[in-house]
Amino acid sequence: MMKKVFLAIATILMMCSTSKAQWVSPGDGSVFTMSTLVEQSNGAVTQEENNSFTVSQDITISANDKLVIDNEVSEINIGEVLVTIAGSLQCNNNNIVNVKPVDGCHYSLRFENAADNILNKISFTGGDGIQILESDIVISDCEFSGFSTGYTSSAINIHKCDPLIENCYFHDNEGAAIGSGANINGSPVIINNTFYNNVTANTNHPQINLGPGGNDTIFIINNIIEGLNSNMSGGISIADLTNSGTTKVRMSGNTIINNRYGYNQQGFNISSVIDNNIFTNNNLETNPQQGGSGISIYGMDNNCKAKIRNNIISGNLWGITSIYYNEIDLGTENDPGNNIFYDNGNNDTLYALYNNSFSDITAIGNYWGDNDPDFAALVIIDNDDNSGLGKVNYLPIKELYPTFLSFNVMKDSNNGLSQDYYGVIDEETHTVTLNLVNEAISMSNVIVDFEISLGVTSDIESGTAMDFSNTTQTIILNTPHNESQEWTIILNNTLGVDESVTKSFNIYPNPSNGKFIIENIDESSTVSIISLEGKVLHVFKNNGMINCDLPAGLYFIKINDNKNEKIHKLIVI
Repeated sequence: MMKKVFLAIATILMMCSTSKAQWVSPGDGSVFTMSTLVEQSNGAVTQEENNSFTVSQDITISANDKLVIDNEVSEINIGEVLVTIAGSLQCNNNNIVNVKPVDGCHYSLRFENAADNILNKISFTGGDGIQILESDIVISDCEFSGFSTGYTSSAINIHKCDPLIENCYFHDNEGAAIGSGANINGSPVIINNTFYNNVTANTNHPQINLGPGGNDTIFIINNIIEGLNSNMSGGISIADLTNSGTTKVRMSGNTIINNRYGYNQQGFNISSVIDNNIFTNNNLETNPQQGGSGISIYGMDNNCKAKIRNNIISGNLWGITSIYYNEIDLGTENDPGNNIFYDNGNNDTLYALYNNSFSDITAIGNYWGDNDPDFAALVIIDNDDNSGLGKVNYLPIKELYPTFLSFNVMKDSNNGLSQDYYGVIDEETHTVTLNLVNEAISMSNVIVDFEISLGVTSDIESGTAMDFSNTTQTIILNTPHNESQEWTIILNNTLGVDESVTKSFNIYPNPSNGKFIIENIDESSTVSIISLEGKVLHVFKNNGMINCDLPAGLYFIKINDNKNEKIHKLIVI
């Protein structure tokens, strides 16, 4: 038994040694799999059981050669080695491939002038970093966790290239998830990824840490960037401190939450469009003078530009901070900002926008936490507070109310529905009415689609199934300044019903002058009078003679006895 333990330890020590043994492919256009590497790499790659392989020496896939990781591979264990791709690496298999270090070892992966690389469905754990130098690569549906900073400062470090990174999960890495050098150009496309609890070393780095961009735009789209407890780690930073290029940024649809700060843009010649993001609770910085902004724009000159639209910025130590020189567009008269600021502050003071710069800012058409312009003046710091600062033009402000912009029941969302139905919104009575025309759908499972203003919240989400068995439901809308409204949603599926259904009760006189009696219904029944447009005009309990003031015309009388609904036409003369 002791002999086996000794041999196991010896094997690990050999794999983690500083030996320079390596294998280099011939560069003659060869295509390798892990199995053929076992045959040709002189022991650098070996095969274990269950489609598991071990790499124990440095290997290089030379220019012109290709390594294909196919469905035969389930696991790759790597010792203290560097895998260099100068040709091409393609992993486009159907199953997850687990790449992990041999116990006690650290591995690194380097792409150098490599073309046509695809990393798909690979789970990387415990590496020292992946370096991508002037290489074409697509990274999709991969996981990166437990990376140290022994080889690069980020799990993925890019150098003069524009990789596509999409649908990946970065978590619990010692450094940043994705990074590039302070004076090294690169324009990655980062889409639909999740970043969680990176920079576990708690150093002054964000989870995405980029230097100047290349010729293309940096795209950061539809990602989740969430911190945990690293009070020195920010969300995203893009900086050009050496004036080494022209950087273009499009950041849209991201949720950036619980970091030291949300987004930092700093330096020379950076132009960004920041829209439709959520920056919330980026408040882990313990000293507000050192960070905590939802968005920070720090320009070395006026060529640091940002157009900011349709974002939610809440719960940060500072909403937006503007520092030194810049050109910030938060909304104009013809193109309102529609940004939603609330609950940003520190030391018991609210700070939505702190213009701590020499530059003026246009910020028309934003919501600042209340519908009162005087409140906006309190949470905006500018020339009115300190004559040495730039001016903020923020009037008129955007106001928020707990109301619907639209409310619909759509055939694409509801099986059996023959057409789309659009609700009639009555802001005086706080009702939404929809009349379905004899539709064969379940009234207990109707999916509703509605729109409310950015910043207004509801107690259910659009796209939720609701039970309209009893015709009505309620939805509560709220604004950040605590204005609340309960809405009644009325959904009728009655117009155009078979007339035979209505013969079980009778209305007389009909035509009527507005006074009529309904026969053959229970006293507990509810009587609703509905216009041709589907609006509920009156609701009564059946108590004999019904008397209502109605203009001449055609109406529908709906009877609900808590078991069935019945419809009859009423003519008023």
